[in-house]
Amino acid sequence: MLMIDSTSPQGNAFAVMGLVKKVLQEMGKSKTEINEAMEAMQSGDYDNLCEIASDVTDGFVKVVFGRQVSECPNCQSPVDASDLREHSGDLPDGTMDWEQSKNGICKSCRNEIESERKCETTDAWRYEV
Repeated sequence: MLMIDSTSPQGNAFAVMGLVKKVLQEMGKSKTEINEAMEAMQSGDYDNLCEIASDVTDGFVKVVFGRQVSECPNCQSPVDASDLREHSGDLPDGTMDWEQSKNGICKSCRNEIESERKCETTDAWRYEV
């Protein structure tokens, strides 16, 4: 995934469109498909452009709006810093409770940990972070 900070030079609409065009070419899209994507991105405002950029690249290109782009310490993938969460305990139903933290991990890693923690019995389980 490529995360682009909207406040950086790479977040400029023309830079985003150029990147999307390059990604679509690398994905093997036809010239017609690429031209349609470019027209769609130009058909609205900046928010529309960013949404379409993500849609046409199957989520590979994501524009983050003025937030800090960070890296998950577990898998090293780029993520929006506000998406990082740290295990803060367990809820009464046995599910994990996560709170926002700059030292946390991304949603994908959290899902993986939660699926590993599931127990086949009805007993409560614990996982030490």
